[in-house]
Amino acid sequence: MPAANRQLSFREQQIVDLIGQAKTNKEIAYELCLTEGTVKEYLHHIFRKLKVTNRTELALRAHQEASLPRAWPDEFSPPQQTGTY
Repeated sequence: MPAANRQLSFREQQIVDLIGQAKTNKEIAYELCLTEGTVKEYLHHIFRKLKVTNRTELALRAHQEASLPRAWPDEFSPPQQTGTY
C-alpha cells in the first residue's frame, strides 16, 4: 500500500491510524477536534481511495501496513525529544 499511502492526506492517515486502534467515529472526532459528520466524510473518501468497503477491511489494512514509512513530509512528524533543553 505504499502508493495508497501517498494518496492519503495527513488527516486521512491520522483517521486510518485511529481506525486501526479500534476507535469509534465519536472517539476519533473528539481526539482530532472534528465533528462525527466530518469523520464520516473523511472515511467515505478513504474507503474510495483505498478501495475498501468497510471499517473492518480498513482496520485490517492499517494493521498490515503499520510498519510502512509515512507518506507525509517530515515537518508533520512529531519532533524527536533529545532530553536536553
